[in-house]
Amino acid sequence: MVQATTKATPQLVQPASGILMTNDLMDARPEEAVPCFALSKNDSYIMSASGGKISLFNTMTFKVFFELR
Repeated sequence: MVQATTKATPQLVQPASGILMTNDLMDARPEEAVPCFALSKNDSYIMSASGGKISLFNTMTFKVFFELR
């Protein structure tokens, strides 16, 4: 696994299943939202928010593990 640093170029990783991570923007106001994400220490989860629901994704399955409103 490659760690992101100022010396490493970011890479787009897509799961072999073709399932992509998406954010629910139904109740969001995109013009006011600041998208952000955080990767867990063990690289197993990504927490993502874009002004709507806050989602916790499992990086092994690329499925939503938990959602907060």
